Amino acid sequence: MAEIVRGSWLDWTLVRLPLIHDKPIDTPARARQIGEPGGLRLSRSALADSLVNETADGTWGGRAPLLADR
Repeated sequence: MAEIVRGSWLDWTLVRLPLIHDKPIDTPARARQIGEPGGLRLSRSALADSLVNETADGTWGGRAPLLADR
């Protein structure tokens, strides 16, 4: 599926997700490339904020970041 999206004419961002949890986190999610050090958990609220922000600013457009709390 990722290859189809990458080869399309769309403006795209593929968001990779770790383990999702319900604990409240006050810090925003950290987006990074696969292989960079960082956590493997993500709060639902941080996920929602990150998706809204990415839709608005397109920072990760054309890439596939991994989101995590830290």
